[in-house]
Amino acid sequence: VIIFLSGFFLRLGNYNLPDKNLYYDDNGLQYFQESDSYYNYRLTRNLLEHGHLGDKIIDGRSWDLHSYYPPGVPVDYPPLLPHIAVGFYLILNLIGSVSLKEACLWLPTIISPLAGIVGFLFSRRISGEFGGFITGMLIVTAPLYVFRTKFGFFDTDMLNIIFPLLIVWLLFEAEN
Repeated sequence: VIIFLSGFFLRLGNYNLPDKNLYYDDNGLQYFQESDSYYNYRLTRNLLEHGHLGDKIIDGRSWDLHSYYPPGVPVDYPPLLPHIAVGFYLILNLIGSVSLKEACLWLPTIISPLAGIVGFLFSRRISGEFGGFITGMLIVTAPLYVFRTKFGFFDTDMLNIIFPLLIVWLLFEAEN
């Protein structure tokens, strides 16, 4: 719990920015922190609304008509992040009512600290409870990882640590 909450609160440094006119849209939601977040959000919205990542199906393939406008391009983007975001959005809407953009803004602050939990569980088997705690804290407080997974940074960086670490940990457990 300490590892998760440390990572969670560390990533909220840019939540609730002071200048409402500069950092917030017309709906009162903060803007995403970088341009790739808008692309990922658009693909996620397409997946939720149309059932595929593109804007339209052309010749049996999903096409993104906004990239390389006007001709568009087939969507060859790996769909893991949009699928995770839609799942997170649907789970949140079982509890309350949130928009897809709100879910996408919050997703990195939830997923990234989970990497510290995986690191704790993995390292605990090798070096005990204290070693696992230190590993988890180092993962959730790594400066570059925190910077790229803060509130409103909806990009694949949140998955760069958790999935490789999860795979190595599960292989390690399978070996034992």
